[in-house]
Amino acid sequence: MRIEKFEAIGFKSFADKIEIDFQPGITAIVGPNGCGKSNISDAISWVLGEQSAKHLRGGKMEDVIFNGSETRKPLSMAEVTLTVSDDNGGFNSLYKEFKEVMITRRLYRSGESEYFINRTQCRLKDIHELFLDTGIGAKTCSIIKQGEVSELLTSHPEQRRTLIEEAAGIEKFQLRKKETERKLEHTKDNLIRLDDIIFEVKKQVNSLVRQARKAKVYNKFKEKIREFEVKIAALSLKKLEGNYKPLEENFSRLQDERIEKSSKLAGSETRLEELRLDILNREENLKELQKAFYEKDKEISGIESRIEILEKEISHMDGIKAKACEGINILKCEMEEITRELEERQGQREEIEKTLAGKRNELEGKEKDFEDLKKDVSAKLEFIEAEKNKIVDLITNVNTIRNTIQEGEIRIEDLNRRIKIEEEEKEKEKQELQEVENRISALVEETSKVKEKFSRVSEEIKKTVSSLEEKETQFLLLEKEIKEVSDYTILKVSEFSSLKKILDNHEGFDRGVKSLLKERDEKSESCQWILGTLSDFIETSPGYEVAIEAVLKDRLQNIIVESQDDALKALEFLKESQEGRSSFIPLKPRQTPSYVLPIAGGSGSSEGEKEHENGSHIPAGEGVVGKAIDFIKYPERYAGIINYLLSDVIIVENFKKGYELWRNNGNGFSYASLSGDIITPAGIITGGATDVLDHGLLMKKREVKELEEEIKGLSAKREELEQKSGKLKEEISGERQRKEALESELREIQVKQVHLEKDLEIKRETGKRVKERIEQISFEIEGLLYEKEEFANEIKSYREKLTEQEEARKSAKSDLTKLQESLGSLQDRLEKEREKLTELKVEVAREEEEEKRLNFQIESLKDSLDDLGERILHENQDITDADQKINEAHNTIGHMKTELEKRCLERDEIRDALTLRKADMEKISAELNNLEADIRLLRKDHEVLNQALSELGKQRTEISIEINSLNKSLSESYSIKPEDAKEMISEEENVNLLAEELQKFKSKTEKIGLVNLAAINEYETQKARLDFMETQKKDLLDSSEALKKTISKISKTSKERFIETFNLINEKFKEVFQLFFSGGQAELRLVDDEDILKAGVEIIAQPPGKKLQNVSLLSGGEKALTFISLLFAVFLIKPSPFCLLDEVDAPLDESNVLRLNNFIKKLSDKTQFLVITHANRTMETADVLYGITMEEPGVSKPVSVRFREEGAKEVQKQKGDSIGAPKYKQAELTA
Repeated sequence: MRIEKFEAIGFKSFADKIEIDFQPGITAIVGPNGCGKSNISDAISWVLGEQSAKHLRGGKMEDVIFNGSETRKPLSMAEVTLTVSDDNGGFNSLYKEFKEVMITRRLYRSGESEYFINRTQCRLKDIHELFLDTGIGAKTCSIIKQGEVSELLTSHPEQRRTLIEEAAGIEKFQLRKKETERKLEHTKDNLIRLDDIIFEVKKQVNSLVRQARKAKVYNKFKEKIREFEVKIAALSLKKLEGNYKPLEENFSRLQDERIEKSSKLAGSETRLEELRLDILNREENLKELQKAFYEKDKEISGIESRIEILEKEISHMDGIKAKACEGINILKCEMEEITRELEERQGQREEIEKTLAGKRNELEGKEKDFEDLKKDVSAKLEFIEAEKNKIVDLITNVNTIRNTIQEGEIRIEDLNRRIKIEEEEKEKEKQELQEVENRISALVEETSKVKEKFSRVSEEIKKTVSSLEEKETQFLLLEKEIKEVSDYTILKVSEFSSLKKILDNHEGFDRGVKSLLKERDEKSESCQWILGTLSDFIETSPGYEVAIEAVLKDRLQNIIVESQDDALKALEFLKESQEGRSSFIPLKPRQTPSYVLPIAGGSGSSEGEKEHENGSHIPAGEGVVGKAIDFIKYPERYAGIINYLLSDVIIVENFKKGYELWRNNGNGFSYASLSGDIITPAGIITGGATDVLDHGLLMKKREVKELEEEIKGLSAKREELEQKSGKLKEEISGERQRKEALESELREIQVKQVHLEKDLEIKRETGKRVKERIEQISFEIEGLLYEKEEFANEIKSYREKLTEQEEARKSAKSDLTKLQESLGSLQDRLEKEREKLTELKVEVAREEEEEKRLNFQIESLKDSLDDLGERILHENQDITDADQKINEAHNTIGHMKTELEKRCLERDEIRDALTLRKADMEKISAELNNLEADIRLLRKDHEVLNQALSELGKQRTEISIEINSLNKSLSESYSIKPEDAKEMISEEENVNLLAEELQKFKSKTEKIGLVNLAAINEYETQKARLDFMETQKKDLLDSSEALKKTISKISKTSKERFIETFNLINEKFKEVFQLFFSGGQAELRLVDDEDILKAGVEIIAQPPGKKLQNVSLLSGGEKALTFISLLFAVFLIKPSPFCLLDEVDAPLDESNVLRLNNFIKKLSDKTQFLVITHANRTMETADVLYGITMEEPGVSKPVSVRFREEGAKEVQKQKGDSIGAPKYKQAELTA
């Protein structure tokens, strides 16, 4: 596995897109300070998933986007792509089959970040998994930076252990362990929540059990009610369908008559339309003839106008011919003058060409002599330049040594200052530690109080939710009951309206009775003597209507009037109007009949039989209900009539009892059973079956009154329920507001608790960090003192080197002065030759310019001649065209005059045809008027038939509406087909019995009270939910145990791998340390190793000739080399396919750089190395060299050099190399 290609755009200083192809072996990246070479290291870390802006040398992640320069605007996006190849299937997860994978990371200035693998968007986690266990990653030893080496120098032992963990490959185990611990915590939370939910669901299930039982009983009763209501509706439907058939037959007969009339009318109207169409066609033809006449007239005018235009055009063409002849003469004169001037200019050009040829030959000789002299001067300059370069190198060395001495002195001063700062910092850290510990105590106390408050508010929320659910259930039940009451009220209002309409319209009455009542209603003032029918003044007790109506029969339709004279008036009206017959009962008869005497209801014997007015005893005992007159109510004014009609009628429970009484008590009374069977005093028996749906007048009256009272009761009940609902709604709203307020308070408490816990965690972490910092400062102070001594020794050595370099610079400067004096004479001679050559070039240029001017004038004159020739040809063509147009115009005028005569004849023929067509139109109009009169008579007959059909249609529609209403009610309200409903009824069933049964079940239903019909389904749902949750709880408990075992197993595996890898790295570290230091010894030790997975790593080193000591006490260079040894020891234990070294050789001297390079060279056969460096020795080791330049300020650009293996590589410094990189023999430069 290796890096094939690196691409970046918009990342830090790489504003433009760059592409770098990395080869196997060692690739060096060089360039001056600030050119942006370390940005490549940052870009590779970034694309591999680095999330810390600090590690990328920035303050925030947006700092990696190109921020603009003096000449460029900032970019809005940064993107880096890394192409990695592997022929051995080393990639993890889904990409094992790929030989090449492209990883891309993109960041927008808005903060949005995107990751891609092979141009497909993915997660950061997918990129981590792709390289898991390969040794590649932003945090692994595959990327080693100078900053990381420095960080290791100052890091705490616990932080150094991450190196061992990465090499041991336990990162994935730790990630898995953390993920498993998160899952375990999540499982515990789920168990707590699940227990709460199970507790609440159990409460609901226990409540729903009782409600469901009640709902099932309610549904059973409702089903019975539905059955009776369907049967009653089916009986009514059957009767209505029987009444509908005769109406339908009569309607069909009238329709046939109307069709016959319509046929005749249609025939006449068709003929009428034909005549109208004929008239329209004739009018259209007439219009067309008129149009043709006008068009011919218009054509004649057009021809005459065209002739006049052509005559004017002939006159115009004659004028054009004369003007063209005059123009030709002028153009011929101009051509002669231009020809003379052209010959003169051609002679001048020949003389210039001869002079110019001689001067050009002379110029060639002069230029050859000048170039020879110029080459001599260049050779001398190159030799002088080499001497200058030598002096510059010496000056550079002197300045470098001086700068090194100055830097050393500054460094010593800086070390003194740092020692003082560290001591002050140590004191501040101690003070901060005390403050942090005080704050931790306060936070612990405050967190405890917040948790108590959280528990209290949570309990209040539970109580509020329970109360709210209970009230919402009550509210839903109330709303349902209101809807049921409303629906039932609508049904009863509909029944009331139907019955009231039947009574108001006197349906079922004789035609004569209806006619008289209608006359009274229309002429109320003149018909006051018609008081009403007998049925209007009787009100029967419930259950006795059938018996009373059986006794009174048709007398219920008798009209009550004031006197016999009023009755005679009514008879006269019926005879005159032919509206049928009627019977009348006068209130004021001429002779006082027995029925006007007052009746003393209830007088007589108090026990046993009562005495009747005629002397007979009223029977009593079992089976005798009582006198008929006792079961009705009536106005006092009509008491005589009622007494006359009903005083001798006894109501019994059944006909058998009545017949028995009649036989035993003689013939003084009539006996009527509750079912309507009668036996008169004379023994006449009347009875049999009645239509159960055909309610009598008295029953309908009673039903109307009962319905009116029931509707009032329902309205009052609905109003009461709505008041309860409104009050409950307000209570629910209040409970909801309380719940929301408590939940809001709970959220605030939770937020506060989280903040407190976070603050507590931060403070504890701060305290731990402060303690570590105090310990670290102590180590740093010891290291700074040792480093100060090392710098003092180095400054002394550099002062001796400075003296040697100064003497060599003075000698080289003397040699340069001698070479510059010999160069002066050659440069003077070269300047004189340059002046002569310049004068000759000026003369040649002047002559060439004159030659060009003449050539231009000659060409212009030739163009003028060509132009004049063309203009003469154009004028001749105009004359020819004018002659042709004049001839054509004369011919056209002749043809047009012939055509004009023809059009005049055609116009006269059209005028004659118009006169004939107008006469035909007048005859057809007369026939049309006669036919319209016949049609009017037919339409009148048709209208009469329509009115008759309309009247029948209304009756038919009313019955049809009632049938449809019943059908719709059966289909929609009861979801049953009318045919199926009819099959449900039997011949024995009647409406009365069905109504009684219906009322019984309604009473039972009402006694049940409020019912939650949804309880059955809710119970099943909640019971299933409870079972499911209990199963889930068991699964969660099993899962929790499994997770605990997994955590234990991961910890054990991590410990084993860590110990094994630590021992391997320790051995390898000893070997690499001895290799880099040419001896000495080093080792790694675990600190606080009671818990292996938390133990720190201490580094102990002993360079040759020194005592074994902590690494922090070594010099700067020794520290760097020690940590490089450790990093490479880790690298050797778990090698990475490639390794990036970012200026890790910077703190090393030349000999140590050589050792490092030799070590890298040995590893480069199996590992691809990318080395960012300033060291010349490291550049020599590289197979490919990339330079990073900044030709444009603020914008970096790469330049590459690949070497051939031909001979030794030697370093040259060459003037004009912007990157300061070495140039090699046989190098191929690619920009």
